[in-house]
Amino acid sequence: MRTMCIGLLVAVLVMGATTGLTSAQVPEDPEPEQVLAQSDLTFEPAGWLLAQALDPADLQRRLNLSDEQARRVRQILTAHQDRIARLRIALSRARLDAREAMLEATPDRTKLEGIARRIGELTGQLTAARFQTTLELRQVLTPEQWNRLRTLRARRWAPRPGRLR
Repeated sequence: MRTMCIGLLVAVLVMGATTGLTSAQVPEDPEPEQVLAQSDLTFEPAGWLLAQALDPADLQRRLNLSDEQARRVRQILTAHQDRIARLRIALSRARLDAREAMLEATPDRTKLEGIARRIGELTGQLTAARFQTTLELRQVLTPEQWNRLRTLRARRWAPRPGRLR
């Protein structure tokens, strides 16, 4: 049963990662500074870019990237995707371990504490991976391109009329 759950989880993650990179709709160009001013400035472009599944050519056009910059951004995002996919699978396994441990007639406190530590470490590694990718992207992009990326992200999360948050 556990092997089947893990296999299903891996299949879903792989399908989401592969289909999301090619089939998502690209949002319209944002309104400039108004949207950025409304957004919260806690910024995670790596996760956002992958979640939005922006086509590299479209991102190159929107940010006016040189060919070298576009190549570097693709490399950074691909490495990020590989890194977080492994971490998410390990985190899902740890959570499954916790559920299984809690289903026992008398759950082992020591085992659960170890699982909790492992979940905390994996969550921290995911956050560190996002920060690392963000720093790498900032080294590749000019300040103007970085601000444009922030504007794109702010537009994506800005409240829209008729849409509940």
